[in-house]
Amino acid sequence: MNSTSGVAVHSKPCLICRRRRVKCDRLRPCSNCTRSKQLCSYDAVEPGLENSIVSNAGTNHPGAEDLRDRLAKLEEMMAAMLTQNSSPTGEVNAREGSSDDIIKLHENRASATVTRSDLDTNNAKGLADQAGQLVFQDGYSACFDPEFWAVMTTEVDDLRILLNPPAPIEGLSSWLSLAVLGLPQVHPTDLSTAQPTLAQSNDLCRLFCENINCKTQLVHNGFFHRSVTHWRRGSEPLPQEFEAFIFTTYLLTTNSLAPEVVEKTFATNKSLLVANFHQAVQASLSKLNFLVSDKVWVLVALVQYTTFLFRRNVHHGAIAMLGITVRVAQNQGHHRDPAHYPLTKWVGEIRRRIWNQICCLDALAITNFGAESCLPATADCIPPINANDDEWKASRFASPSSLPGGSSGYTDMTYTLVEREISDLTRKLTKIGSQETEWKKNEIQQLERKLNKLYFLDVDRTLPAQTVIVAMAEVRLSTLKLGIKYREAISSKTAPSNVQDHEVFLAAVELLEAIDYHIRTFSSNGWDWIFLDNVPWLAIAIVLVQIPQATIRRLDVVRAQRQIEIVFHRYEDPDRSLAHCRLWKILVDLRRQDHSFWVAGNTPDAVIVHPADYVPENPLSTGATIINENFMMDYTTPLDQSDLFIYDETLDLPDMNDLSW
Repeated sequence: MNSTSGVAVHSKPCLICRRRRVKCDRLRPCSNCTRSKQLCSYDAVEPGLENSIVSNAGTNHPGAEDLRDRLAKLEEMMAAMLTQNSSPTGEVNAREGSSDDIIKLHENRASATVTRSDLDTNNAKGLADQAGQLVFQDGYSACFDPEFWAVMTTEVDDLRILLNPPAPIEGLSSWLSLAVLGLPQVHPTDLSTAQPTLAQSNDLCRLFCENINCKTQLVHNGFFHRSVTHWRRGSEPLPQEFEAFIFTTYLLTTNSLAPEVVEKTFATNKSLLVANFHQAVQASLSKLNFLVSDKVWVLVALVQYTTFLFRRNVHHGAIAMLGITVRVAQNQGHHRDPAHYPLTKWVGEIRRRIWNQICCLDALAITNFGAESCLPATADCIPPINANDDEWKASRFASPSSLPGGSSGYTDMTYTLVEREISDLTRKLTKIGSQETEWKKNEIQQLERKLNKLYFLDVDRTLPAQTVIVAMAEVRLSTLKLGIKYREAISSKTAPSNVQDHEVFLAAVELLEAIDYHIRTFSSNGWDWIFLDNVPWLAIAIVLVQIPQATIRRLDVVRAQRQIEIVFHRYEDPDRSLAHCRLWKILVDLRRQDHSFWVAGNTPDAVIVHPADYVPENPLSTGATIINENFMMDYTTPLDQSDLFIYDETLDLPDMNDLSW
């Protein structure tokens, strides 16, 4: 390190230049970041640099001594604040420690809280590592998490593409804007014409319980059926609020069905039916002025509508509605654990279920779109009890003795509890520095052991309802592991080794194959949405970037190209189209570069798979799903050395089943 003409020079390139692998002049800011209008940052303040900067500032600014005094005072204040806040945010008062729920709350938060020493160690690594990527240009501004796939992908050298206006979505953006501003709703107030027939309503309610609520457990099944009966008879105390909820139920259920099922059951086009229910949901929520509502049914309707937006891959609309939903839930106090208040066990269970689904949606926003968590710091609501719905006496006047004890193993609540565990882990990993990969891998391993101990030891592989839980955990945890593995590859050196590149490439291909397998396997149960909700953005990007590499084996190229064609064909479906998503443009550009590679004649024709010619393999029966102890599918296809495509034999690359995870 040296200083020339009073300007401090770093010994290493800035983070942006290292990621883009371009030459850096090591100034702050460097010339590359200045030209591209990026936020220039370095790993940490290097020894001697701070003194150099201060001394240079002292020669030019007479008030440097006063500035140092003020900085010292600020450091003392921050140290005092850290001491005062050393206990986890939202910690329960000691006088409330007699409650069993409070004890569980303490145990749960103690296991999920990052320790003070860990935080101090992490802070020593430099806050710049956790600042993420700030993109701004001509009045536009956006911030992305440092673990966001587009930020990590080195081939995406200009994130300003994300500032381009997205393709308009008819009937959605304008409604959101009007609703947030509190303007009058523009839809007709008479919603009776939007109601389905009694037979159709019964079918939708049944499919909702079988396909949707069996995994989210947002509402108790028995309580749901009883409330529907009261509403139809006119005895529901809050009829308009429940009407908004039932419309979101119809909307979510219809959206999850295959077009041919909708055509057969309701004798109408799926897109038309979804659009009608969508308009009815917007009209009913607008009529209730949901922004300031204190009705629980309105909140449940908001949660389900936000879930629908995520499943339609409506990026900005879903995140905006999630923020609104969190604020409404916070105003109603759902973020605080019911054990703090004199509520019955049944009421507390319902409130925990609502907040549980919000936590899962928050993790979905982090994983899919790089958003920061919008949960309040005071949130301490623990997950629901692991019990079957028929064990509950669905009444606010139920005696405490009727409370289910909760257990390990499979129950109606197991799926959403596993999803909540993974969602909490996702938020926890965002608080750990990007370079702390060993710490992150340790957290994932701890959760894997916990899930195996509590839920997966006695999984009945003949029951799809249990197997799908393991499959979901496989995909979610493998996605987190892929991000860590990719981060290690790009951070280990300026140019990652071919072995590292190939390991990451195989992991990405394996993840895409697992997702495709599970979609085809569980579609007959109506659960394909579980694997469609989480778009494998990073895996797709890695495969697109690595396919043209000369060290990729021919058989692996065939597998990768096939999965890319399947993925792009899948998301051309209007029901889940990503054409309106700005993130999709990045993948489209990467694929266009990949297409140039194929046109150049660098691979045999057998590699290219056209969507129109693709016929999925017959999946195994849902009772015979093959999943190994590492949550990944077992493949037995041998790799023939004759299938190598410009492959270097000296690399000694492991086969897919030999990967450590």
